[in-house]
Amino acid sequence: MHQNRFSSPAVSRFGFTLVSAAGALILVGCTASPASVESSAYDTAMAQQNTAVRSVQVYKSIPEGAIGVRSVMAAACGSDANDLGPDENYILTGLKMKAYKSGANGLSMVDIQKMPDPKGHCDAGFSMGGSAKAFTVQQ
Repeated sequence: MHQNRFSSPAVSRFGFTLVSAAGALILVGCTASPASVESSAYDTAMAQQNTAVRSVQVYKSIPEGAIGVRSVMAAACGSDANDLGPDENYILTGLKMKAYKSGANGLSMVDIQKMPDPKGHCDAGFSMGGSAKAFTVQQ
């Protein structure tokens, strides 16, 4: 016959409730923590992207006196073969991010093109790619 450690059913129920509440708190704490970390990482990435988009200017040509001229590239799967505008903007943002992360504040010779997807990795059947020259203009 199994003996209950607690002296009364009320104490037994209270103990069970207390353990259940503690378990629920641990469970909620564990599940809430990664979401807040992900949200924080997302917010940080978006803030950095916004800063890059505002900080890196596109020039028609490389300005005289520009320093640290280097190539940057970005690529992604295309989304709509009939409207390439959003894809082009996404690639330009990628180029600006690469330039910003390398310390540049300017881009020139931007070339964004629709590219084939011979291995079928992209749902839309094509990818977009871009290259540019990144550099720093002293202000």
